[in-house]
Amino acid sequence: MFQLNRRSRLFCISILSLCSVFWANAAFARTSLQLETGEVISFDGGSLDMATGSGQMTGVIIEDRGEIILSADYLNIAAEGTPGSVDWMIRDLQMKNAEFPEAQMFINEVVLRDIAVGEFSRDTPTTDVQGVVTEDTLARLRNISIEADEALISIDQISTLPITLGMLGEGQQVVTDGGIAVSGLTIMPLNTGNDRPPFLDELEARGITEVTADLEVSGGIRSDGTHLQLGYDLLIDIRDLAGLSFGFDMQIDSNVYSQLLPMLENPEDNAAAMLGISGAVALTNAEFVIDDRGLLDIMMGLAAAEEGISEAEYRTTARFAAVQSLQALFPEKSPLLTVPLEDFMQQGGRLNIAMMPAQPVPLSGFIGFMMLPDLAIDQLGVQVAHTR
Repeated sequence: MFQLNRRSRLFCISILSLCSVFWANAAFARTSLQLETGEVISFDGGSLDMATGSGQMTGVIIEDRGEIILSADYLNIAAEGTPGSVDWMIRDLQMKNAEFPEAQMFINEVVLRDIAVGEFSRDTPTTDVQGVVTEDTLARLRNISIEADEALISIDQISTLPITLGMLGEGQQVVTDGGIAVSGLTIMPLNTGNDRPPFLDELEARGITEVTADLEVSGGIRSDGTHLQLGYDLLIDIRDLAGLSFGFDMQIDSNVYSQLLPMLENPEDNAAAMLGISGAVALTNAEFVIDDRGLLDIMMGLAAAEEGISEAEYRTTARFAAVQSLQALFPEKSPLLTVPLEDFMQQGGRLNIAMMPAQPVPLSGFIGFMMLPDLAIDQLGVQVAHTR
């Protein structure tokens, strides 16, 4: 068997000792850089171009006055311009396993693409999106978890919807389509004490230990030459409990809009601009839909328990109160509203409230509707329907 003599053994031990010291120092060596904004960024491996903010790093920590505000396993940034300045633009950012200690938040993946983040450093916001976003702009966060005092919150994904850009007169660029979608927003209550809300007990009685919702907000704008057509939609789905959707379309005179837009950017002219918009913007249609899948039963049961009466008695009382209020507010048109509303309160299901005026109704006209509510039903083309 091969054996080392004493001198050889001492030489090998010395080499191994030096190697162990080298690797130990390498393991703990971190690059630290002072950012223009005052924060300190440090990382285990990789590099960062301080001129543009571009780089690829592992084991990233960002500190502000000694407090860790962000840590991530991996951060890759491709950027242009100067960090902290108006011209700074992130072309591509990818971050893995990001933690925000102060917010008690963890994000498994962050993706940002084509976002002019420097624009957010302006003292006054701008309504001109040119240069702020592109049709390739994307912001996506996946697998988010947040620790709140009384609940654990998780989100499967938050993402911007596809963006399209268009021109509106005199070279003004606007977002013609865009929005944001949130999927798998789950809330798991942690409250088990005496102050635990009864609503949570009602959910557990139905086998629901956490509430999960999906939501989407979107909007668009079109021009027919003389008018701008604006539309917005909100969709919320509370899984196993209820759904809600709300959407409306409006139109505004293109010339008036172009004149009022600069005023909106000036805080001193905001009030005058908003007054002008109320007369220039008109509602073309709107729809509000509630789809009950059990949430109404829970709310009725809780309200009845609080009043110390049966759920059936409470439903009757609530329906009677709603009918009386509508009859007082709409003395002539109340049957159009009360019949479907009573059915919904009694049976659940789907309640649809639509506004389809024969002609666009200026927002300034809604002030008059407050004095003549019955007129509003006719002018707005209100229709209410209940389905199971």
